[in-house]
Amino acid sequence: MQCCRHRKKRKEKYMKFAKNRIKVTAIAMLLISIFAISLVASSNVTAQTTYYQQKTYAFIGATPNPVGVGQETLLDVGITQQVAEESGWKGLTVTVTKPDNTTETLGPVNTDPTGQTGIVFTPDQVGIYYLQTNFPQQNYNWTAQVVIAVSMSGVYTYLASTSEKYALNVTETPVPYYPSFPLPTEYWTRPINSQFYSWSDISGDWLTGRGGPTNRIAPYNDAPESGHVLWTKQVAEGGIVGGNFSDEPALSYETGDAYEGYGLPPIVMDGVLCYNCFGSDNLPQQGCVGVDLHTGKELWYRNNTVLSFGQEFYWDSFNMHGAFAYLWSTTGSTWNAYDPLTGDWVYAMTNVPSGTSIYGPNGEILRYTVDLTHGWMTLWNSTQVIHYAVQGVRDDGSWGNALIDENTNRTYDATKGIMWNVTIPKGLPGNVKETFLGDIMLGANVIDYAIWNTSAPIAIWAVNLKPGSEGQLLYNTTWMPPERDVMITYQGSSLEDNVFAIAIKETRVFYGFNLRTGQCIWGPTDPLPYQDNWILVAPINYYTSFAYGMMYHVAQSGTVEAFNDTTGKLMWTYDVKDPYNEALFGGNNWPMQIAFFSSGNIYIFRADHCPKDPRWRGGPFVCLNATTGEEIFEINSQGSYYGNHPVIADSIIAMLNCYDNSFYALGKGPSATTVSMGNNNGITLGNSILIDGFVTDVSPGTQQDAVKLRFPNGVPAVSDDSMSNWMEYVYMQFPKPTNATGVEVTLSVLDSNNNSRVIGTTTGDSDGFYSYVWTPDIPGKYTVTATFAGSESYWQSSAETAFFVVPAAPTASPYPVVNLPPTETYFTISTIAIIIAIAIIGALIMLMLRKRP
Repeated sequence: MQCCRHRKKRKEKYMKFAKNRIKVTAIAMLLISIFAISLVASSNVTAQTTYYQQKTYAFIGATPNPVGVGQETLLDVGITQQVAEESGWKGLTVTVTKPDNTTETLGPVNTDPTGQTGIVFTPDQVGIYYLQTNFPQQNYNWTAQVVIAVSMSGVYTYLASTSEKYALNVTETPVPYYPSFPLPTEYWTRPINSQFYSWSDISGDWLTGRGGPTNRIAPYNDAPESGHVLWTKQVAEGGIVGGNFSDEPALSYETGDAYEGYGLPPIVMDGVLCYNCFGSDNLPQQGCVGVDLHTGKELWYRNNTVLSFGQEFYWDSFNMHGAFAYLWSTTGSTWNAYDPLTGDWVYAMTNVPSGTSIYGPNGEILRYTVDLTHGWMTLWNSTQVIHYAVQGVRDDGSWGNALIDENTNRTYDATKGIMWNVTIPKGLPGNVKETFLGDIMLGANVIDYAIWNTSAPIAIWAVNLKPGSEGQLLYNTTWMPPERDVMITYQGSSLEDNVFAIAIKETRVFYGFNLRTGQCIWGPTDPLPYQDNWILVAPINYYTSFAYGMMYHVAQSGTVEAFNDTTGKLMWTYDVKDPYNEALFGGNNWPMQIAFFSSGNIYIFRADHCPKDPRWRGGPFVCLNATTGEEIFEINSQGSYYGNHPVIADSIIAMLNCYDNSFYALGKGPSATTVSMGNNNGITLGNSILIDGFVTDVSPGTQQDAVKLRFPNGVPAVSDDSMSNWMEYVYMQFPKPTNATGVEVTLSVLDSNNNSRVIGTTTGDSDGFYSYVWTPDIPGKYTVTATFAGSESYWQSSAETAFFVVPAAPTASPYPVVNLPPTETYFTISTIAIIIAIAIIGALIMLMLRKRP
């Protein structure tokens, strides 16, 4: 599955990073050790007159040393002289003499401006290695530099040098690496400690609002597989109005559909859910809100601002290494950036070119502008705008200080961001359908909402975007649709599987094409249900999307269909049933849309273009296994067609429920367990004892007034199987389920002999109460631990108490006891003593008689 592959690649990346962290750490230490120098770029001089000669001092070191055979060590290579150029010195090598006296040469490598660099080396023999750095002679022109704190001018010849031999000890025993931190086992919030590398797998973000990431795939999450609600937050008047309208008692407050939408677009960065309050019409009274995704707490509100998308940008330079987060509000060609944690304005860009935006490898915003008529294409880079704007002001490699420098107005001309401008063939038909960064741009003359006449074929073309080949035509081919007078639309692609799809509305079928050649490779598929025909004109990713090696479709019919994306074969279907036939357009099913893909699952939601009163009841949000189509959970919800589509970040789902116009956050919540012995803290051995307690849900939503007043003793924790109906009861005012079950609790004891053992398990009821009867088997003090191991809905919790068992009294004799006076007692004792003495004497006499001859 694609998600699994993403997770595997991510984990491999982090494992590799963990293995090579010595490299990162060592380089960082080297940079810190060098005093601050402000530098600008220059070029090595090889053809100028030399005025000075300078002796050099090469060096080499290794971390770690000793190192285990087959393990990596970082060689610290360079000379002691710094330069004023980011590429540094050129052509350094390292001579390696192995324990068997064979030699190996590493490099050549170039240094950074400190005069140093690192080489990762993996020894393959046990013993002592000897290493030497070799610096080749080269010229450098200091006159061309603007250097602070270094008084140099003229052209220098830096003479060749060789370091002393450095001994590297390689042992059989591997060097221990810093152990990785485990993924969380209890409720967690932001910020995440920077040392917890592996937590990146569960803390993905959501940057692009309603459109979502490519194919709405959100891989870096532990996606919820339960309908457990963490918190709710009402964003507008919602639900039933009340009895004022006697003729229409079931009237509801409007939801923003159609066209306005509440909560558009949803963006999540650094655990902050950001959304527009009043839709997307750019009205002056609009505002946007930042909410803590983990707790539901409102962090900030900004008036007269409409958010468009988010950006998380990693800046790796000479002096700065770190990420920056921005919320972007775009009005025409003017873009304003805001801090997602505070809502504060940061900076602006003007004259941003039109085009298709893509995030670059470091999160930079790249925008392709294409003119098919005149045959040219440009690539714009948001990073380059700031680079040019602050050059000479902040030229030390920093980024953040440049954006908040009070000496500038922090409004930058975006025309400086054009990276390149290349020609493309003129007159390519149609328009650009999808753009894949640094790879390929796909276009076709398939135009949505237009009738296609088969007397002319469809044109499909692609342009190269690979570095050095930008603008080259890869192919310009045609395809003749088998149907006549039909509507044909582009339906999305999978770059991983090199396939894209086209749909024909009237016959409700798909055709698959090779992304690299433009040739049709499969189709037509089996027809979709008739209700889905008109929806095939919708934008990509709403109803059709690619993930995990399949193409998924769901729309008005409420039938989810999964096709193998390389063959077009139908793999499985799932009907989102409407047992009460409330919905008018889905037959017996609910019309649905794709929300997103995560953790190998597909999440779909119910949304209505223009909901009518009274509202259709029973609309679902559904999670399915993306490989098999098996239902994992379903919870009641009416999604927003034009507003907040469900999103996922930090392993938490956030969605707008238009039944009450409230945000709902779904995810694992914290639990609390109690345990007590009643009044039986001390018992006699042989008696039984009652152990009881409660397991409760202590998620942020349970502390909201509306919930807390209804559940003064806390919200009971229930099983995953009962969860959706239980959450509807707790947060949506549904009747209390009659068949809800609690969670399983494991009871263990530590006895007076210091032995720890499990004594049993028990399952709580719908009030969260559990109990268990147990008979202790030895006397002494016992510590009892009650543990709820957690579930798909809750993190684990436990509690302890203690009790004492006293030994049982001696067993009473069944015969009566006669109490004698003291004189009789003494007489009795004397009599017994005389009898014993006579017996002993008799035994001795018998023994003597036996020994006589």
